[in-house]
Amino acid sequence: MSAVHPQTRKTFFIAAIILFNLAVLGNVISSQTISSTYTQVLDGNKKGVVYYLTHIRSLPIFTTELLRYKEQFGAVLETSVFEKEVKRKNEILGQEALLLQNPQVRDALFNLASLYKEAGDRTKSAIYLKRARAVDPSVK
Repeated sequence: MSAVHPQTRKTFFIAAIILFNLAVLGNVISSQTISSTYTQVLDGNKKGVVYYLTHIRSLPIFTTELLRYKEQFGAVLETSVFEKEVKRKNEILGQEALLLQNPQVRDALFNLASLYKEAGDRTKSAIYLKRARAVDPSVK
């Protein structure tokens, strides 16, 4: 059995100290940069919870998290989380009602293209954009 060379021990010891210090430094840095939203969620701040929930809607945990925080804040929380979608749907209804009166309103057609694009419905967005361009070819 061969003995470990003293220089090898010293190198290993120095490497261990450097790794330990890097781990401590990483922990300090990450603890100072934790998102304020996460802190608000932990503190039970409604605004932070609404922000959190609106940004995790596409994740599988959304329903569970929504129910969990709904117990704490009530049904008004769900209203706040879906506020943008409700507003967008109402705007769509208003623009479509305008088009029933006059199907050639360029701005209503363009607004609907934008609203449907924002909602993720590229098919309807393209249809309304095409109609807007038919009314005014300068629409981009």
